[in-house]
Amino acid sequence: MIANLDDDGDDPSLERRAIVRDAEERMEEKVYRIWSVLSTFEESSAANISDMLLHVSNGAYVDGVFVAEKFIWHVEILFSSADNLDAELYRHSGEGM
Repeated sequence: MIANLDDDGDDPSLERRAIVRDAEERMEEKVYRIWSVLSTFEESSAANISDMLLHVSNGAYVDGVFVAEKFIWHVEILFSSADNLDAELYRHSGEGM
């Protein structure tokens, strides 16, 4: 086997492997963070929907409306975040989502 050596005698493939490994770890952290945030959003949304249905089934319509307002606020934040992400993608690459 022939080693790929540079002028210093180091194996550049080790450096490239370290760079790729670091990039992969950063990507995994980002994926985990996105998954965690979306999972929390999903759980919170499901709890709001459940609360709305519970209030309506118990005849507490005003309380149901207040929970619906909270749910609408949740969805508004989701779409606002998607719009911000789209704007950033467009700014960096010239293409949106």
